[in-house]
Amino acid sequence: MIRRIRNSLRLFIELSKVRIALLAAFSAATGFMTAADRLSSGILAPVSGIFLLACGALSLNQYQERNTDALMDRTRSRPLPSGRVKSVTVISFSLSCIAAGFLLLFFFVSLETAGIGLFAVFWYNAVYLIIKRKNAFASIPGSITGAVPPVAGFEAGGGHLTDPRLLVLVVFMVVWQIPHFWLIVMKYGKDYEKARLPSLSRVFTTRQLSRMTFLWIISTAMIPLMMPLYGIISLRVAALLLFPVTLILLGDMAELLIFRVREYPGKYDFMIINAYALLIMVLLIMDKMLSATPKIQ
Repeated sequence: MIRRIRNSLRLFIELSKVRIALLAAFSAATGFMTAADRLSSGILAPVSGIFLLACGALSLNQYQERNTDALMDRTRSRPLPSGRVKSVTVISFSLSCIAAGFLLLFFFVSLETAGIGLFAVFWYNAVYLIIKRKNAFASIPGSITGAVPPVAGFEAGGGHLTDPRLLVLVVFMVVWQIPHFWLIVMKYGKDYEKARLPSLSRVFTTRQLSRMTFLWIISTAMIPLMMPLYGIISLRVAALLLFPVTLILLGDMAELLIFRVREYPGKYDFMIINAYALLIMVLLIMDKMLSATPKIQ
C-alpha cells in the first residue's frame, strides 16, 4: 500500500514537473517581496496558488504533447508516452490543480491576481503551444509565461503593474529564458526534428546558435546590474555581489564562443544559467528581508 502511494506520488511529481513549478512559485515570491518590501504571511496564498496553477499547466501540457513526446528520445519515457498513466487521469489531475490554484488566488488574494495566473496558463497551454508547432522562435513569445508569476506576486504584494521595478524584473525573467531554451535546442535539436517540430537547429548552424545564445546570456547578466538603479536592491552588499556573480556566469559561458569539436554545450551549462536566475531571485528576497532602507544611499 505504501509502495503504491509512493509510486503514485512520484508519477504526479513527474507529470507536474515539480521543480519547474517550484521555480514559478519562487519567482512569484520574488515579485511579492519586491512589492511588499517585507516578509509576511500574505505571501503564502499567492505562492501556493501559482504553484498549483503551474503544476496544472505543466501536466496539461504533457497531455497536449503526448504524441510528439513519444517520438523524441528525451521525452518518450514520460508518464503518458510510456503508458504509465491514462490520459483521463492526467486531464483530471491538471484541471483540478488549475481550478484549485485559481480559486485559492480568487478567494484569498484578489480577482486580479487570479486573472493574471490564469492568463499564464492560457498563454502556455494555448498560445505558446500553437506557436511552438509552427515557428522555431516560439521560445521568445513563450518566455512570457515564465514572467507572469512574478507579476502575480507583485500585484499580490500591493504593487502597481506600472511600477518600473516590476518592469525590470519582468524583462529579466523574459530574457533569461531565451538562453535557457536555446541551450536545450543546441543539445536536443535533432530530437525536435525527429518529432517534426520546427527547430533552430534547422535555421542556424551550431556555431551560429552558440554565439547567439552567448549574446542572450550577456543580456541576461546585464539586467541585474541595473536593478539597484531602480530600487529593487537596497543593500549595498547585495548590489556589490551582483558583479562577481555576473563575471562567474560570463566566464563559465564564454566557452560557447570557442566552438571546437563539440556539437552542443557542456552538460553543466544548462544548470549554470538556471542557477544564475535562481541566485538573482535569492539575492532579491534576501535583500528585502534584511534591508530597512528603500534604496541605496
